[in-house]
Amino acid sequence: MEVGHFKGSSIVAMREFIRSRGPEIEQRFYERLSPQGQELFKKALPVTWISFEDDPGDLDIAADLLFPGDPEGIRKVSREMIKFMMRGIYTIFVRMPSTAFIIKRLAGMWKANYDVGAVEMNKIGDKEAHIVIRHFPEIMKFQLESLCGSIVGILEMTDAQHIQVTYDSQNKNAIRLYIKWE
Repeated sequence: MEVGHFKGSSIVAMREFIRSRGPEIEQRFYERLSPQGQELFKKALPVTWISFEDDPGDLDIAADLLFPGDPEGIRKVSREMIKFMMRGIYTIFVRMPSTAFIIKRLAGMWKANYDVGAVEMNKIGDKEAHIVIRHFPEIMKFQLESLCGSIVGILEMTDAQHIQVTYDSQNKNAIRLYIKWE
């Protein structure tokens, strides 16, 4: 079975995001990573492809440190991390286009960050979108939660409000995401 890979840019972003939370959080974060995870965090470059099998569990650790006991911790970490990543000059590129325009670009963003799976737009309306993820081997709940949080974060940057992202993962061959905003 094909396992798949993700771009090291997410590891680099998490490294910078955790560092921005202060030395105490950074130290506690690194202490909780496995030795392999620590090594990955030290060496990863944005262009490095990392096997899903080598995922260091950083989202769980960050969620536990930053949002202890919160069942939406991974969503919140991903939401904050995407906003952290898109600061500076990128803010202009996200704020100028419409929310629907940004959503239409999700397929391209997916291809840039994953070497497996494909995103299809089923529907893009005035205030909602339906997206299908296909050909992604064994998507895990934390990955879906992270994706949902990232979508909320980037759409908040377009000034969309009351954003809701839900998913249906019953059909493993076609994971459905439902996005609504005002």
